[in-house]
Amino acid sequence: MAASRNADDDLYRGYDDSPLNASGGGIFQPVGMEGEMLPGTAMVGRPPGSAMKTYVAPGTAQRLGTASGLQDGARPMTSHRGAGFSSAPNKKWDPLSQHAGKSGGGLAGKTLDRKGEISAEETAKEIEEKVHQLLEESAVAACSGDQTTGLEKAIEARKKERSLCKYRDVNNIGELNNMDLTYAVDFNLAHMNHANKNYKEAIEQFTDLVRNKNYPQSGGLRVNLGNIYFEQQKFSLAIKNYRMALDQVPQTGKEVQFKIMRNIGLAFVHMGQYQDAHQTFTTVMNSVPDHQTGYNLVVCSFALGDREGMKQAFLRLLEVPPYEMEDDEDVDLLGLMGGEDDDMQNVVQNDGLREELRKRQNYITRCIVNSAQLISEKIEKAGYAAGYDWCVEQLRAAGYMRLANEVELAKASKFLGNKEFESAIAVFKEFEKKESRVRARAATNLAFLHMLEAHTDVADKYAELALKSDRYNARAFVNKGCVLAEKGDYEGAKSLFLEALAIEPYCVEANFNVGLVNLRMDDPESALISFKKLNKMLPENTEMLFQLAQCYDIMGDFHHAVEHLKMLNSLLPNDPGVLARLGAIHARVDDEAGGGGLFPQQG
Repeated sequence: MAASRNADDDLYRGYDDSPLNASGGGIFQPVGMEGEMLPGTAMVGRPPGSAMKTYVAPGTAQRLGTASGLQDGARPMTSHRGAGFSSAPNKKWDPLSQHAGKSGGGLAGKTLDRKGEISAEETAKEIEEKVHQLLEESAVAACSGDQTTGLEKAIEARKKERSLCKYRDVNNIGELNNMDLTYAVDFNLAHMNHANKNYKEAIEQFTDLVRNKNYPQSGGLRVNLGNIYFEQQKFSLAIKNYRMALDQVPQTGKEVQFKIMRNIGLAFVHMGQYQDAHQTFTTVMNSVPDHQTGYNLVVCSFALGDREGMKQAFLRLLEVPPYEMEDDEDVDLLGLMGGEDDDMQNVVQNDGLREELRKRQNYITRCIVNSAQLISEKIEKAGYAAGYDWCVEQLRAAGYMRLANEVELAKASKFLGNKEFESAIAVFKEFEKKESRVRARAATNLAFLHMLEAHTDVADKYAELALKSDRYNARAFVNKGCVLAEKGDYEGAKSLFLEALAIEPYCVEANFNVGLVNLRMDDPESALISFKKLNKMLPENTEMLFQLAQCYDIMGDFHHAVEHLKMLNSLLPNDPGVLARLGAIHARVDDEAGGGGLFPQQG
């Protein structure tokens, strides 16, 4: 009874009734109480799967139309027909009914439906993308130095953006207008006009942006207006806009505030109001000190003639922390990389960050050395030598040993400029007692001074030291060439002078010495080429004119020789040597009329 009731209540009774099951089962076909196959076990001659259970959901565990090998394509009510699959023999896989399309059905025999019309919003998005593209092209052109193309792209971007706004308004989607994009387009156009020095248009556009209430962040553009007025040398208007920009900067933007104040101080300097500029720079140095502001403070103190102010400003400049970077000669890059990969060492030595740090350090060096040179003549009553000594002492106390040596070299150069050769020699000779790296810095000047003293061997030693420390020092090659010329090796001297010209084509000393060596080698034509080149660089240099006249005289071109000597006489009137040379040339060509009036003037 229980078994009959179970059979009646079996929802899957008769579900698996098929001719295959009726013909008898295999050894793996479990039989129910009445000899019936259990549902879900229709596989003939195959063991059930390891995951098979007594209860199997209909349409999942068996597929009568596939496992039974029936020829008709009908499927039971267990599920929907599989996409393009049938157990019928010799039927190919055709999910898109392409073969059916050959007879008029399927996708092959139909044309695809056209895409619906583009909506106004999609069209607006496409236009907006074009505006963004033009903005990027404008910025890229400006960064590459092509300001004209940048302005053209900016104008085109603005036209495109205005047409976009109008299109949205016409199609009743004006609420989608991008105010940030409008601001970016207008700002870029104003900036490009500024870069192209179209000051009138730039001022009008920046002013419109500043006055537009829809752009609350535009108050900072007063700085741009101030920069334009500064370039136009309208310093009062520049200061006015800078101060208005200061009011717009939040309290958290301290660095921006002091950068603007630095611009105000520079405007005061250009107006000659050094006291106001000094106060402004002092305020900046008290809060956010930097080397540029410190140098400006030194200049203002110098302009005011305040000796104590100059000293205090110089000390505050030295208190600004420098950029930390190890010295190239102290860094063992090969040790860091095992000493094997030379290419990697070159990359590390010349990477972009190291190059930027090197530029900043060079700028700091210029600020400090120029400040020392500027104030040295004023800070001490004893003279500029005492002023240089005070600066050197302060630099050493602050730990700037290399810069102290630079200032000492500047002091020696000042002595040379004032023709105080003994004092210059004394300073340069002090470097002979220092370490090799510092001594190499002064080697070029030491070689020059020993040449003046006719100490050829000592000059040769220092010239070699200078070349060893820097193979791209054109003046070191000139000194070495002078040593060889003094020893009579004109060919070797000429080759060194030419090497100097290969490094520095406009080196005056090398060009001049090449001409002199060619004259010593009886080659006036080559000497004339060198002197002509120098004459173009220094058209009123008396030494060049004399050497040109001498070359023409040796070559027998008396006409050009007299012409250059007359030019020299106009620059050095009543010079007896020039007049005597002119008279001698006229005498050689039997021009008594031309030379007769020259000799009496010698007395």
